[in-house]
Amino acid sequence: MNMIGKMIAGRYEIIEEIGKGGMARVYKSKDKLLNRYVAVKVLKDDYKDDKEFVRRFNTEAQAAASLSNPHIVSIYDVGCEDGMYYIVMEYIEGETLKDYIERVEVIPWRKAAEFALQICEGIEEAHNNSVIHRDIKPQNIIMAPDGVLKITDFGIARAATQATTTMASNNTIGTAHYLSPEQARGGYTDERTDIYSMGVVMYEMLTGTLPFDDSTAVAIAIKHLQETPTPITEINPDVPKALEAVVMKAMTKEQNSRYSSITDMISDINKVLIDPDIQVYNKRKPRSANSASGSNTVKLPSINSDGSLGSRIPGIDLDDYDKQDKEFEAMERLNEKRARRIKKKKERKIAFVAFISALAVLAAGIAVAFAVTDGFGIFMTSSDTISIPNLVGKTLKDAQSEYGKTFSILEQSKTESTQPVGTILEQSPSSGTTVANRDNIIIRVITSSGSSSITLKSYSGMSYDEAKADLEKLGLECGKIEKVNADVKEGLVFEQTPVAGSALAAGDMVTLTVSSGPEKTPEPTKEVKQNNSRTESDTTTNNNRNEEASSEKIDNDRSDTRSDSDSYTERESSGGSGGGSEDSDSGSGGGSEDSGNSGSGGGSEDSADLDSGGGSEDGGGADGGLID
Repeated sequence: MNMIGKMIAGRYEIIEEIGKGGMARVYKSKDKLLNRYVAVKVLKDDYKDDKEFVRRFNTEAQAAASLSNPHIVSIYDVGCEDGMYYIVMEYIEGETLKDYIERVEVIPWRKAAEFALQICEGIEEAHNNSVIHRDIKPQNIIMAPDGVLKITDFGIARAATQATTTMASNNTIGTAHYLSPEQARGGYTDERTDIYSMGVVMYEMLTGTLPFDDSTAVAIAIKHLQETPTPITEINPDVPKALEAVVMKAMTKEQNSRYSSITDMISDINKVLIDPDIQVYNKRKPRSANSASGSNTVKLPSINSDGSLGSRIPGIDLDDYDKQDKEFEAMERLNEKRARRIKKKKERKIAFVAFISALAVLAAGIAVAFAVTDGFGIFMTSSDTISIPNLVGKTLKDAQSEYGKTFSILEQSKTESTQPVGTILEQSPSSGTTVANRDNIIIRVITSSGSSSITLKSYSGMSYDEAKADLEKLGLECGKIEKVNADVKEGLVFEQTPVAGSALAAGDMVTLTVSSGPEKTPEPTKEVKQNNSRTESDTTTNNNRNEEASSEKIDNDRSDTRSDSDSYTERESSGGSGGGSEDSDSGSGGGSEDSGNSGSGGGSEDSADLDSGGGSEDGGGADGGLID
């Protein structure tokens, strides 16, 4: 099946195939959600219907996911989609240790010891968490460009008959060239199984060759059981005897004779790096072939010059490889049948005990239900399970608001991403998982903390509410200023500080200038209207009064004019020179009551001025006198 371009779980896009083995294929993929490259290992179709292997696949993958060490490839996700089982792992640019060994042939002993320490530290982390790899080999060790080694493929190797792939019985897993003796004979495996394989890896790094090699997996397995490898110092004299002793102790065929823990092996490697001449342990004296010790190890005879064996191992024809393969396969099938029988017996016992227990629990439940409900309603059905919803892509606030009544949604951690702050990136359990319906179902989520650098976009033309909501999603604060702007619709943003394109950090303030529309003339208030009305009324009243006053003045002026005219007429009729009246002035002689002034004679009431002789009110006089 062509996987290139396929999307797995809605987020992992397959880009290219970067490796394959007997059981699975590995693809370089892009995690669309977290925007990073990952490695996706997909189980081959040939094994997806093998329930036992699928169970082991999931169990071991989940166990590896619990490990956290710089020398172990991180496991991000495990799942099944449309019958396809996959594991999502850390993607590392680099080459395998096997490729490196083939390229350089022999690794200098100090560098090989340092590499071994890195691998052992990863194995130590696994053993401390009760995880046994069972397939330690250079092909499963990736070397990053900076020289850091990481172990991958925890517990995934399984059956095949080719020397280049893996081999297994019901209880054993491993690759033929790096197989421990107990794996070859289907015996008990533990942490010391990984120690043996680590010894083989060190042997290959120091010599550039494998300790045991042949054309078939069975022949190689038999050599692991019976042969002793060529001493390392005979192939590479530069290797210290102490380091050779470490490797040979790790490769001892009896489990009890190996290092009891990988930590002890790390300690001895460090001692050799400090002092290459140190004696790390005393070798045991080899047992003779006729010893009655009960050992099942048989030393192979020497090989003649023509390539044939000098003698035979009883019961085994090492030249007839086809026959060996058939015998091994028959033995493997027999072991599998025996294991299936044992498993079925255990399953029957477990099923019987479970059935009896279930009956007891059911009876107790019915009794309690009758006691509580008086026998009513106990047969009513309800949903026993519930499906976990998909929260990825929602904000934590929205998810809690939508599903908070049914689930307890807890924020486990935050991680930097391009998604808005508070957006859920991952959840556990994953969406679609069916769980028991109970009161407190917890969903733990990982949310986005936003990007450390936020590029501000332009909010011109956007409503203030929309712009504010967008800024808050990015983790930014929002301020508002309103200004009159006849060219921009009321409520829309037309300026911002900082400007678009600025780089901001979460928590920074962005001020938006919002249009309040064109300038508006305010309507007069009720009080102003009343004041204006009073002002107009007062103005009208004053105008009327002024008009009345003006009319009265005109009448008074007319009355005065008539009075003056009558007086003047009387003076004209009194005439003469000498005597004068009250309102008249004579030319010479008497004066008036109003103290008129004359040049040589009397004056009038209205201040007539006379040069000589009498004068009148209107300026008449003998010699032209004037009256003001």
